[in-house]
Amino acid sequence: MIDGEPIKLGLWDTAGQSEYDRLRPLSYPQTEIFLCCFSVIRYLILLIGTKVDLRDDLHVLDELTARNLSPVTFDQGSKLAREIGAIKYMECSAATQVGVKEIFDYAIRAVLDPPNANKGEYVTNDSVPGMGVNNSSGSKKHNEKNGSGTATAGTGKKRKIKRAKKCTIL
Repeated sequence: MIDGEPIKLGLWDTAGQSEYDRLRPLSYPQTEIFLCCFSVIRYLILLIGTKVDLRDDLHVLDELTARNLSPVTFDQGSKLAREIGAIKYMECSAATQVGVKEIFDYAIRAVLDPPNANKGEYVTNDSVPGMGVNNSSGSKKHNEKNGSGTATAGTGKKRKIKRAKKCTIL
C-alpha cells in the first residue's frame, strides 16, 4: 500500500550469474525504474552517461525543450560523479559505439587495480603513506602490500602479488 492505494510490485533480482544471461533482458522492457545496488563494504562506482549521440539531435532537443529540460553536459556528469564518490565519469553511445570500449577497459582496470576514489587517481606506490618504494615511515623488516598489486620489502624492490584476474560487470 502506498498512500492508501494497493500497488502491484514486481521485483526482479537479475543475478550476475551467466546462467541468467538469456533471461535477464526479458525483465527490461516493462521496467519503470532500475535500482542500482552495491556492496557497502567494497564498492567502485563508474558513472556512465549514455546516448551521447542524441545530445545534439534536433528532435530530441525539441522534446527536451518542450519539457523545459536539456541534455546533461559532460561537466554536469563529472560533478555528479564527484558528489557520489564515483571513480570517474565517462560517456558513450551504444548506437555509434563511441566510448564503449574505453568504458569497459577502464572498468576492468579499476577492478584489477582499484583507483583512489578520493583523488580520482589510481593508487601508486608513492601515493599511499607507509607503502611502496619511497617508504620512509614504514618498517624495513616487513613486506608491505599496496593498492597496485605489488609488494615491497626492506630492499625497496617490488614483487608482484599473484591474485586471480576476474571481473564481473553488471
